[in-house]
Amino acid sequence: MKRPFLLIISLLIILPALSNSEIILEKKWELDQKDILMPVSLEIYEGKLFVLDEGVIKVLSDGKYINKIGKTGQGPGEFIQLIDFKIKDDFLYCLDQAGSKVEKFNLDGKYLDGFKINIPNAYQLDIGNKIYINHIGMIEYLISVYNWGKSTPEKKFLKAKEITNPLDYKQLYRNFGLMCWSDEEEKLYFGYVLNNVLLRVDTEKGEIEEIVLPCRPPSGIEIEKKSGMALLKNALIYDIKAYNGKVYVLVNEKNKRSAIYEISKKEIEDIYRFDVELIKFAYDKAEKEFYGIEKEDFKVFKFGRAEN
Repeated sequence: MKRPFLLIISLLIILPALSNSEIILEKKWELDQKDILMPVSLEIYEGKLFVLDEGVIKVLSDGKYINKIGKTGQGPGEFIQLIDFKIKDDFLYCLDQAGSKVEKFNLDGKYLDGFKINIPNAYQLDIGNKIYINHIGMIEYLISVYNWGKSTPEKKFLKAKEITNPLDYKQLYRNFGLMCWSDEEEKLYFGYVLNNVLLRVDTEKGEIEEIVLPCRPPSGIEIEKKSGMALLKNALIYDIKAYNGKVYVLVNEKNKRSAIYEISKKEIEDIYRFDVELIKFAYDKAEKEFYGIEKEDFKVFKFGRAEN
């Protein structure tokens, strides 16, 4: 059995919030919701919008539904509970939480390959030099690293905070975080949803840098029980993604507004501010525009710069 991957805290970086870097965004377009009911994640790739909705990936072009990828089931190319997806190098990778597997499709929806994973409660996937899977922590380490096709992780890292009562949601949420892989830096970024500290991880050397975001973390944990579920009401970080060597962190602020911090070389270049509260976002690199899922009604909006 391989030894756990050791982490070393190497540097604390405090990012200044620059007032002249703030960009105000406003709604420019709203997706017709007739084909999208309860979106939970989205990506833009080659001008098309990919949305995780109703347990499959729905594909839209110019706001119109054109195709879906995957279906409900237990066989190859089918999902019991699709929880996350990523697009990389013209392939789509899907994480089936209840089915405990990762599956690969082409962008036309053809199933290509897949493999089983042996970790519980997986809820986030990213594709870098390896397969990275993030899972909520009643287990010892939060992130597992896989080679494609191998059901046993190559290594694990990011030690979970101690949980004395697995039924205590306030303890569980201390281990709840989000990650993204930066191809250009070959680093993995991770942020606890209740904390304003972003971790920049060298997965080969085991070194970690802490980047402090210029926003205030919640003073406590607020849990809302709804439809038999326990929901975190006051998360700070809702999404983290990397595009073209930059990392974008979605945070929710007071007065039901959101901001995205654009981080390059460990410094904030821009702060994008939205007049709505978002839970997930995607960035269109070609058009330099953001898409986001609104928190209250799960509507999908496209945002552009506010006109003077």
